[in-house]
Amino acid sequence: DCNPQRAGWKLNETFQNRAYALHAAMGIQEDIADFKLGAGPACSSMLEASPNSTFFCSKQKEGRVERVMVFTLQDLVALIPSRLNLHIKIDAEGADLMVLKGAKNAIHRFDTIIIECHPDSLEHAFMVDACRESAAKEYMCQKQGICNAQSAGQGGQVNIFWTKDGYNSTMLPTYFHGRRLVFSRKFYQTIR
Repeated sequence: DCNPQRAGWKLNETFQNRAYALHAAMGIQEDIADFKLGAGPACSSMLEASPNSTFFCSKQKEGRVERVMVFTLQDLVALIPSRLNLHIKIDAEGADLMVLKGAKNAIHRFDTIIIECHPDSLEHAFMVDACRESAAKEYMCQKQGICNAQSAGQGGQVNIFWTKDGYNSTMLPTYFHGRRLVFSRKFYQTIR
């Protein structure tokens, strides 16, 4: 469901207030930005479509552009009680690394983190300045000290899954129960 209100409502209802879909633009710093609405959800981003990409979004006419407020993950995490265990799945259509960088040290509040990036082997990124696998892993390990990462391809993308050092839980985080996160569920089971 591409309607954010309906999709968020379904997610929140399904997980009975244990998981939330946040419909906000997230980035490296607070700002106002242009959000380009494309032919489909995968074509909508704050980043520009790459003219060199063979991805269908690059060949689509640009849709409308909306001015949006950009928040940081650091600001969001500050609003969440510290007693809660946090797990996050970021899908920012190429801007995932920017969202992680916007968390700053608050990234350490998350037990598990999943993002989607372009594999390093992809010759032409779908979006200009889109997240690359090696850049995301390097940032998380060298700048944040979170080095326990696994990757798996999904279509033309790669999912990267991090766990906080020492994280060991007998409970599978709720968001792993869906069919679409089989890779994450398998990885999670290897670290328990």
